[in-house]
Amino acid sequence: MSLSNKAIDRLGKQLVTNSDQDPDLLIQLQEFRVSHKEALSKVFNTVCDISKTIRKQSIVTYRIKRIDSIIRKLERLQNRKLSKIGDIGGCRCILKNNSQVYKLRDEIGKVFNIRKENDYFKDLQESGYKSLHLYLDVPGESKQIELQIRNQLDHNWATLVEISDVIFDAGLKEYSKDRKLFRFHYLLSKPTLNYKEMSEVANIIDEYDYIEKLSEVFSRNNNAVRKQWMKIEENPNNKFFLIASNKNDIPSITSFKTFESAEQSYLETYLDKSNTNLLLTHLPDPNYDQISIAYSNYILTFHSFLSNLFSHLKSLIKKALVEENVFNSIKYFNLYYKTNYSHFKNIIEEVVHRYDYHNSNKTNKKQTAREKAWDKKLQKSIDQITLETKNFRKIIESNVPNSFFRRVILKQSFIHISKKYSRKMDSILKQQSE
Repeated sequence: MSLSNKAIDRLGKQLVTNSDQDPDLLIQLQEFRVSHKEALSKVFNTVCDISKTIRKQSIVTYRIKRIDSIIRKLERLQNRKLSKIGDIGGCRCILKNNSQVYKLRDEIGKVFNIRKENDYFKDLQESGYKSLHLYLDVPGESKQIELQIRNQLDHNWATLVEISDVIFDAGLKEYSKDRKLFRFHYLLSKPTLNYKEMSEVANIIDEYDYIEKLSEVFSRNNNAVRKQWMKIEENPNNKFFLIASNKNDIPSITSFKTFESAEQSYLETYLDKSNTNLLLTHLPDPNYDQISIAYSNYILTFHSFLSNLFSHLKSLIKKALVEENVFNSIKYFNLYYKTNYSHFKNIIEEVVHRYDYHNSNKTNKKQTAREKAWDKKLQKSIDQITLETKNFRKIIESNVPNSFFRRVILKQSFIHISKKYSRKMDSILKQQSE
């Protein structure tokens, strides 16, 4: 697509003023989006090559900005100039730590001209967002490409924000209409939390039934999405993936061999389901764990937050026990078991789904390697939750209050809570075995 900036900006203004989203305008916007392909491919291939020398397990993806995201951004921009949006074509690289992030930045600067750099590790955002954004000029191409480089922890945080947006309709990324959840995610963005901040996080989790709602969505999606991926792996040459998700339906993943067929399907799906959250991405060496980490906010089957929360809750319980604060000890003990129960429930359901899948594919020998990978992941989850429970008991046993009266109250309360969730776990096991 060869249009002047004036014509591109005219299209942008028409998109904003046309509330009915005229299909002809959307087709023009699609042509403008696709025109970024060549520049995007050059940046993507270079980032893949360089990042693997920095960390073999680096995850590199690219996407062309979603139609709905472009329109929303135009609505926020005062000048509404489509030609000035610098992240229509974007790559993302996820590395282990900030040292690797800046090493990649330095190497990329040797290949492309960095027109602009937004360093959100140094320029701290109110929301807690952290990432390095580079805007690159590509030799021989007229389009500017954005490269986002994140470390693993900050990427996990960013995807959790988007998951909260989906589940709670919190508007966190664009207008922060739920200030309490905004505060919750800001606290989670901090490298360390004091006792007061950890208490605040726990209270919000409890108030919103955050873990239960997260687990409910993950549990609902896990089996169906995993089965979809098993089918996708039968076409190893397909490197483009269209993911469609919302909080009410199971996410769908469709794979494509060519960029053109993927983009055509994206446009058709958008025109038919404009309210669905759509992402079209390219992964050079895709596997289920990789796409689950890179796009956990779309896949909606897993997030590391469920595991990371245990350390916060253990710290809260330990401090409450040391201070002989009976109310907080019981409160956080109950929240710990509630979280543990949700985690356990998800694992058990996945184990059952795994064997259901095996029984329905007995004759397909090609499934063996995939099933082994699935089994390995499940065993790791079971080992982690077993170790977690053992460590938790040690904390309780080594921090029993000195006061006889408090000790008795806490002991009886802990027994009651433990039995309550044990009965729930036994019920799940019984249901799944029937």
